[in-house]
Amino acid sequence: MECTYEDMLKRLQEERQSHNYNQETMGRILGMTQSNYCKAELGNRNFRYEEICRLSENGFDINYIVTGSRHQKSDAFLLERCEYRELMACLRAVYASWIFFVERKNEWSSAPQIHHAGYVMWYGSCRSDNIFLYLRQHLGYTQQKLAQELGIDIKKLRQLEQEHALPDSYIVFLLYKKYKIQPGIIIKSREAVKREINALLLQGKTSEAGGVGYYIPTSAENGTI
Repeated sequence: MECTYEDMLKRLQEERQSHNYNQETMGRILGMTQSNYCKAELGNRNFRYEEICRLSENGFDINYIVTGSRHQKSDAFLLERCEYRELMACLRAVYASWIFFVERKNEWSSAPQIHHAGYVMWYGSCRSDNIFLYLRQHLGYTQQKLAQELGIDIKKLRQLEQEHALPDSYIVFLLYKKYKIQPGIIIKSREAVKREINALLLQGKTSEAGGVGYYIPTSAENGTI
């Protein structure tokens, strides 16, 4: 079944209700009026980049909202101390281990989270950290072709590549839908990347084929709170 932007907004509403927040409270959290929040939740306007970041910063599972896959919050003590770039390096290491594992065992169905591993691995070695420039170069697309794929004006894409504009919620959704790039990578969210790492580590522990040889101690195991 094809996932739509409306499905994403329904998951946002579900997340809001699970926090027992009304639309007025959400507006205050995201720095917008209740009226504008209501319009955004109904799909009558897109959430701005800064508003998406605030969602992730305030405990909302942005991975679940955009992708529909629920990732547990990580309690890994070492991850809490990592900056975003360090977390991305850790994510690439876990992906590398998963790729080795599934290729050796021919168990691609056991690791659905690695569907965008190739993008993450290549992105880490790219000189530019602009996701749009990286994606276009990786795919070998012209600006016109990528703009057509995303359904945006070529002028808008140029602004995004030059960082004169930031992606809104609909563009974040399209990048996941078309290229399976996780929202946490697009908005550079530490919490979202930690959730992604945790999901892979947990899956490695429970895999019938033996899992991935990674172990990151939790805060409780390190005697911290």
